[in-house]
Amino acid sequence: MKRWCSVAVAVLLSAVMIRADAPPGDPAKPGLQLYSLRVDMKKDRAAALATARKMGFTEVEGGILGRPVDEVKAELATAGLTMTSGGASYEDFRDKLPEVIANAKAFGLKYVMCAWIPHKGAFTAEDAKRAAADFNAWGAKLAAEGITFAYHAHGYEFSPATIDAPPKMTLFDQLARATDPKYVAFEMDVFWVTHGGADPVSLLRRYPKRWVMLHLKDMKKGTPTGAAAGFTGQAPEETNVPLGTGTIDWPSVLKEAKKQGVAHYYIEDESPTPVEQIPLSLKYLAGLSL
Repeated sequence: MKRWCSVAVAVLLSAVMIRADAPPGDPAKPGLQLYSLRVDMKKDRAAALATARKMGFTEVEGGILGRPVDEVKAELATAGLTMTSGGASYEDFRDKLPEVIANAKAFGLKYVMCAWIPHKGAFTAEDAKRAAADFNAWGAKLAAEGITFAYHAHGYEFSPATIDAPPKMTLFDQLARATDPKYVAFEMDVFWVTHGGADPVSLLRRYPKRWVMLHLKDMKKGTPTGAAAGFTGQAPEETNVPLGTGTIDWPSVLKEAKKQGVAHYYIEDESPTPVEQIPLSLKYLAGLSL
C-alpha cells in the first residue's frame, strides 16, 4: 500500500509539473480556433482574421505547418491577433517533428496539439497503445524545448476498453494511463467528449491538471451520443449550436475547468454559420457568473 501511495503521489506531482508555469485562463475571454472560419479563410485570409478581431478575439489557435511562419505571423499581427496554441497532424508529428518544433518556437507557442489518431474502422486498443508510445516520445522532445504536447480527444476514444479491463474503462482511459503526465497533456473539446458519451466534468476530475486547454462548442438537443452515435468522432455540422442553446451544462463544465486551472479556452464553431453563431456564444459566456 505504501509503495502504491508513493507512485500515486509521484504521478500527481508529474501531472502538476507539466503546466506549473501556465496561468489559468478566463472562459469569459476565450480565444478562437481558426478552423471556425475555415470557409472565409480560404476566400480571404486577411478579411477573415479581421472578422475574428472585430468579434473581440485577441488569441487564436491554428495550424503551424503549410505556410511560411513569418507570413502567418505578419497576417496575425496586422489583425491584432496572437497565436497561443498551434496544431499539427499525427502524420506531421511523426514525419516532420523537427519542423513542428521549429515552427512552434518561431510562433512562441507553449502548446501544440494533435487532434486525430489515424485508424482504420473502429478505434482499437492497439491504436491507443501505438498512439500513447508516439505521444510520449514526441512530448518528451517538445518538453525539452519548453513546449507542451496536448492530445485533442475526438469522441471515438470513449468506446469501451478491452474485455479484461476494469469495468467502465474506455479506450481514452487506456490512452491516458499509458501516457506520461510529464510529457502528454490534453485539450478537451467539450462537444466531442460529450458526443463520445463521456461526462466532461467527471473527465476533468478523473485526470486532474492534465487538461490544459478547452474547445468550447455546444451540441444540438437530440443529437445521438455514445454508442448511439457509433463512436465515429463525426457529426453533422448542424449539430453545432451557439453556447448555452444546446445540451451541455456549461456552468458546471467551466467551474470545474477553472478549478483545474485550464490555461486556454477557444471557441470552435463547426456549424455552417459560424459568423452568426460565434457572437451569440461570446454573449452567453460574458453573461455567466462562475
